[in-house]
Amino acid sequence: MKHLILKFGMAALLSSALLSPGGLAKTAKPSKKAPAKSAAPKWLTSHKDALAQAKKTGKPILIDFSAVWCGPCHMMENEVFKKASFAPEGKKWVLLKIDVDKHPDLASHYNAESLPMLVALTPKGRPASRQPGYGGYNYTMNWVKSAYKKAKK
Repeated sequence: MKHLILKFGMAALLSSALLSPGGLAKTAKPSKKAPAKSAAPKWLTSHKDALAQAKKTGKPILIDFSAVWCGPCHMMENEVFKKASFAPEGKKWVLLKIDVDKHPDLASHYNAESLPMLVALTPKGRPASRQPGYGGYNYTMNWVKSAYKKAKK
């Protein structure tokens, strides 16, 4: 019984201290905001705009061919492209995301027959490298870095 009284007594004391005008609530320091994350690179959806931006900036183009129904495409999106560690690498590219169901002509032009399919283009729009499928974060990041070197030549 003694423990029960102490428990309720402490609860009452604490709540009155928190709610009173000079209580603990006033002395609490505001929390600091979390540091800003580096902005995620922007993905374009227009082939024409991507080519124009590549010519203007001299950056190669990284095309991600995918589809809404493609499970491995979602895995690559979530496990690679949405990671903060992709941002510095992604900013080196003009990034282009193509839904093969909405743009079958582009998928056919770049032979995107399996999904996901990554295609690296030179700043002038010439194919430099391609990677079908999804092999995990490390595999994809290694390919992206290697493809960048090929596309910049």
